Amino acid sequence: MFVRMSWLASTIRRKGTLFLVLAVAIASFVSHMDLVSASAPYSGHIDEPYLTTRAHDIIRTGELNPQFFRYGSLPIYLAAAGEALGIIQANKLERVTVSDLHWTPYYSHAVVGTMMRTPFVLAGCACLVLVGLIARRLYGSRLAMVTATLSATSLPLLHFHTWAYANVDILVTFFCLLTSCYVLWTSSQQTYQAKSFIPGVLCGLAISCKYTAGVMLLIPLLSIFLYGRRSRLRLAAALLVSSALSFFVVMPYALLDLAHFLDDVGAEVFHYNVSGHGRFTAVPGLPHLKLYLTALRTQLGDVGLGLAAVGFVAAFKRNPKLAAVAFIGPLSLLAYICTLKVNFLRNILVVFPFATIALGGAYTASQQIASLLRSRIPTPYLQNYLAPLVIGALMLTHTSMMPWYRFHVRSKPDTRIVLEDHLLHNFAKGSQLWIPEGAHISVERLAKHFNVKRLNRNNVPKSLSGGLWLRPKFANDKQAEPFMHLPCKVSFAVEGNALRKEISRNPGVAVCSL
Repeated sequence: MFVRMSWLASTIRRKGTLFLVLAVAIASFVSHMDLVSASAPYSGHIDEPYLTTRAHDIIRTGELNPQFFRYGSLPIYLAAAGEALGIIQANKLERVTVSDLHWTPYYSHAVVGTMMRTPFVLAGCACLVLVGLIARRLYGSRLAMVTATLSATSLPLLHFHTWAYANVDILVTFFCLLTSCYVLWTSSQQTYQAKSFIPGVLCGLAISCKYTAGVMLLIPLLSIFLYGRRSRLRLAAALLVSSALSFFVVMPYALLDLAHFLDDVGAEVFHYNVSGHGRFTAVPGLPHLKLYLTALRTQLGDVGLGLAAVGFVAAFKRNPKLAAVAFIGPLSLLAYICTLKVNFLRNILVVFPFATIALGGAYTASQQIASLLRSRIPTPYLQNYLAPLVIGALMLTHTSMMPWYRFHVRSKPDTRIVLEDHLLHNFAKGSQLWIPEGAHISVERLAKHFNVKRLNRNNVPKSLSGGLWLRPKFANDKQAEPFMHLPCKVSFAVEGNALRKEISRNPGVAVCSL
C-alpha cells in the first residue's frame, strides 16, 4: 500500500501540470454543459438547424444518406448519435418517440437538444488540453502549457462555439489541434504509422467536418519534408491515401450520391467565391485579412496580441522546424480564407487557439530577456521574478480586458430562433407571413408552414396597413430583453406582452420587421 501511495505521489509531482490542465478542461466541460442545459431547448445560433435537422431525419427515417453535403457528414452523424442518446434519456422520464419531437425550429424535449450538443462540447473542452500539450512541446515549458490553456479558456469565440450550438467549426478546430499535437510529439519517429497513417486519418476526419480543413494536410506534409529520413514521396503518398480513405469511410455518400455531393460542393464554392453572403460579404485579400486581424485583437486584447507576437517569434528562435510545423496549418487556413468573399469569423476559429499557444510562449521569451538583463544588471532576484511578473501581467490584462465573464454568467438564445418558434406555435398553418428583404430568417423553414412573401420596404402593400409588426430588435442587443432566466417562455423585447394579445386577436397576417 505504501509503495502504491509513493508511486501516486511521484506521478503527481511529475505529471502535476498535466493534471492541472485536465482539471481545467473538466471544470470547463461541467460549466459548459450547465449552460447547454440552461439554454435548452433553444439554440444560440440560427445555423444550427441546418445540421441538426439532417441528423433528425437520419434518426426518423433510418436513411444514413444525409442528402446534404454543404457541411461534412461527420458532424451530422455525431448529432444523430447525440439525438439517439437524448431519446433514450428522455424515455427514462416519459415515453418519447421520434414522431413526438417537433423540429422546427427547435426541440420539444430539452434533454434531446442537450445530448445532441454534448459531443461538440466535449470536442471544445478537449481543445484546452491540446492547446496546453502543443505549447509544452513547442516551448519545453510547463508554465507555458498552463498559460496557454488558461488563456484559451478566456477566448469568447471558442467559448461560444463550444456550448451555444452544434457547429462544424468546433470539430474542425479539435481535429486540427489533435493533428498538430500528434505530429509535433512524434516528429522524430520515422514509421509510416507516425508519419503518414495516423496523421492522414486525423486530417481525413477534419475534412469530413469541413472541406476547407484540407489545408491542414500541410502540417504532416511539412513534418515529412523537414524530419523524414526515408523516402519522403512514399510517406507523402501514404499520407494522402490514408486521408482520402478516412474521408470516404466517414462520408461514403460522397461517392454513393456523387451527383448530389458535387452539386452541394459546387454551390458552396459559388457561395464563397462568387456570390458572397449579404452583410457578411468581404473584399478578398488585404481588406478581408484586416477584418480577421481586428477580430483577433478584440479576442486577445492589445496586450495579449502583443505577447502572442512575442511568443510566436520565441517559438521560431527556439526551434524553427518545430515552430513551422506547428503554425503552418492555421496560417495557411487564414491565408486561404482571406481569398474568399464570405466573412464568417467562425471560418478561422482554429486560428484563435493557436494564438493562445503563442501567448504561452511569452514565458520562454521572458526567461531569455531575464538572462540578457542579468548580465548587464546583476540583480539576484531578476531571473526569479521577471517571468512570473510577465505571466501575471499577461493573465490580468488578458482576462480583465475581455468580456468573457458575461458569457459565464448568462446565456441568450438567438432571437431569430425564438421568432421562428413563436410564429410556428402561435400562427395557424397557411397564414400569410411577410418578411422584409434583408431579414436573416430562414424562409425555407417557414415556407413549409406559411405563405411567405418578401416585403420591399419601399413598397408596403395597402392590405398590410392593419397588420401586425413583430419587432424582436435582435439587430440591437442593448434594446433587446436579456434572456437571463432560462429555461422559460421567452418574450420579445419591448412589445412582448402586447404581441401575445395581438396574435390572439389577429392571427391571420404578420409582418416581421428588423
